Amino acid sequence: MNGLTVKPVSILHSIWFFVVSSLMINIGVYCLIPMLMDKGIPFLTGYFIFFYVPLVLLFFAALILYKAEGNAWHISDFKRRMRINALKKADWLWIAIIIVSYLAVLVILTPLINRIAQVPFFSPPDFFPAEINPNKLSVPGYAWDYELSGQYWVIIVYFIGWFFN
Repeated sequence: MNGLTVKPVSILHSIWFFVVSSLMINIGVYCLIPMLMDKGIPFLTGYFIFFYVPLVLLFFAALILYKAEGNAWHISDFKRRMRINALKKADWLWIAIIIVSYLAVLVILTPLINRIAQVPFFSPPDFFPAEINPNKLSVPGYAWDYELSGQYWVIIVYFIGWFFN
């Protein structure tokens, strides 16, 4: 890393990145997806566009800032600068504990969440699919109101999005 001391990003810059990307996602999900749906484009397609594009932009912003610091394009330097480290056994244990805790809380709170979602103020928008709208029933063979039969591109795009996430 050329012997540079890495200065942490200030809290204001961190907040700025969070606010901008969150606004992009929220405007996309609550304003632009319904507009696409009115034109016959499925929710899932809009979700992929308006949720993943901000994540891709953040990734490229990280690359640009990495290079602006004067770093070399070497994978070892990049991994060190981005703090990409192998997980230790203790890390895997914490991951397992968090997943089990999340599932337990989900099982416990799902009935409460379903009741709260029926209150008009807390109810998700009607255009939200069953996966994120407890007021709708899911349909077998569909995800995000999109028929999955033969739609292998969905798996590819989904995992590309998870990479950037």
